[in-house]
Amino acid sequence: FNVREKQLNQQIQNLKNIKKYIHDKKESLIESKNINFSSITIQEYPQRYYLICHVKDDSNTSFLKATNEIIQKYISLTNKKDYTVSYIQYMQDIENKVYDNYQNVVLLFSNKIKSNKMKTLPKGRYVVGYHIGPWQTIQESYERLLKYINQNQIHIDNQFLEFYRIDNLTTKTEDQYVTEINVKILD
Repeated sequence: FNVREKQLNQQIQNLKNIKKYIHDKKESLIESKNINFSSITIQEYPQRYYLICHVKDDSNTSFLKATNEIIQKYISLTNKKDYTVSYIQYMQDIENKVYDNYQNVVLLFSNKIKSNKMKTLPKGRYVVGYHIGPWQTIQESYERLLKYINQNQIHIDNQFLEFYRIDNLTTKTEDQYVTEINVKILD
């Protein structure tokens, strides 16, 4: 009887996590309706946390394996699904016009976890731009973002964080995907 009760409690917790995920996704979509995706803005972000997993090579299999690995690690530590799959691009690549060096998978989340592998994105001001369409066409969005940064003489960190605001769960075609790109302003 105790074993069955434990299984049911786990299933209930999983359903609660799914419900929260759907709620958070819905809130994100509502928030996204008010964003002008052609604009570049400066936004204040709270301190955020992440886990990073490096991808061994550029094959889809390695990429999916790394993504699954880091998600399972996070869930085993937290029993939650309150993360955003993200990617870090580095200034060196962007300056060399390499916009698709997806050699890492990042899980971004709001609350600290018990892991010595957890890293921190500091709170502060970030330059934020958006890309509409598949990741393969993101170059133009980076060029527009860098032009804004240079014209306004903004000093930035060397890491750009990318994540989907609108993805395959909320739209039917990649042409409608929206990727947020943000980079920390150095004061």
